[in-house]
Amino acid sequence: MIFDYTEYHLRFIKLPLLNIVTASFGLLFGLFILYRVIRDKDLSRWFFVFAPLVIVTSFLTLRDQVPVFSVDTYNDRDASPLIVSGEITKSDPSNDYIHFSYKGKSESSSIITIDGETYYIMYIGEFKVSDSVEIEYLPSSKLVLSIDYLDEP
Repeated sequence: MIFDYTEYHLRFIKLPLLNIVTASFGLLFGLFILYRVIRDKDLSRWFFVFAPLVIVTSFLTLRDQVPVFSVDTYNDRDASPLIVSGEITKSDPSNDYIHFSYKGKSESSSIITIDGETYYIMYIGEFKVSDSVEIEYLPSSKLVLSIDYLDEP
C-alpha cells in the first residue's frame, strides 16, 4: 500500500490551517455579535442564540484542528523517507478527525507500533498485529508512506 506525501500535506497542513483560520473568524464574529447583543440590548433574540452557537462551534473546531496541525509534516518536505522492517506489535485507531473514503467505505487513520517505535498510517488495511512488514516513513512526523508484507501471508 503506497501513500502520497501531497495527501499528507493536504490533510495535516492545508485543511487544518484553513479550518483554524475559518474557526478563528467565526469565534471573533460570534464574540462581536454577543458583545453587541449585551451592549445594545435591541438586537433580535435570534442573535442571542446565534452568537453562542457560533462561539461553541468555532471553539470545538479549533480544539480538534490544532493537534492535527501540529503533526510535523512541514519539516519532512525535503527529507528522504526511511525504511524499517519488523513486526507490528500494536495497532490503535488514532483520535484525530481524519476520515477518508477507501473502496467505498469510510476509513480512519491508525497508530501502529513496530518493534517499539510508533508510526502514523492513513489506512492499515488488512495488516494486523503480529504481521511482519516493511514500511517507508517520513523521519520527522513518522508518517507511513508505504507498507508491505515481508513474507506474504
